[in-house]
Amino acid sequence: MNGTPYFPFYPADYLGDEKVKLMSLAGEGSYLRLLCHQWTEGSIPADRSAIVLLCKGQDGPHIDEAILCFRKHPRKPGRLYNHRLDIERRKLDEYKKSKQIAGLHGADKRWHNHPPIIGLPLAKNDSTQSSSYTPSNEDKSIGVEFDSFWGAYPIKFGKQDALKAFKILRRTILLEDIAKAFNGYMDFLKSKRIKENFEQKPMYAATFLRSERWREYLDFKYRAPL
Repeated sequence: MNGTPYFPFYPADYLGDEKVKLMSLAGEGSYLRLLCHQWTEGSIPADRSAIVLLCKGQDGPHIDEAILCFRKHPRKPGRLYNHRLDIERRKLDEYKKSKQIAGLHGADKRWHNHPPIIGLPLAKNDSTQSSSYTPSNEDKSIGVEFDSFWGAYPIKFGKQDALKAFKILRRTILLEDIAKAFNGYMDFLKSKRIKENFEQKPMYAATFLRSERWREYLDFKYRAPL
């Protein structure tokens, strides 16, 4: 039931509790086992025979000592729960939620600032180039586009391979589509970080450009969690 593998334990409170002071060691052992069961399942069975099985199948007065620390569950017939442990669960859930919200705000602020490339100038297409437009001018224009792309891309590795891939892609693909795919990919990484709490390493720029992977992100849009 609970995704947290631990629960808060306060030795001074535990040892100072009158019920614990009056318990036998066997009773304490049974009590702790039942607390662990409640933490993982949300409650314990009210049936005594089931409680005995949870306590290693050994019946005796120690079972009654442990049961005294539990009460009927208000929403689950046939189940018991320890009120203090239930309070600690809620406190821990509230703490985790507050940290998650703070993390979402921080991550959203960081990712919101990734540099866009939507505004890059377009190299001229064959249909619009003038008589003075030469291949060297085209290479120079694409070089400007690539520099903007490279400056915005989150991982700097294999620049020459990325440049070659970019030039090949620009023979047939408009810069608007490359920019759209880039921004979609940045939104995808942002979504992984914020929604899944997973820091996914970006693919290399050359891989993004030449493996057709970029097409997967053309229409990807980050949707902030409610």
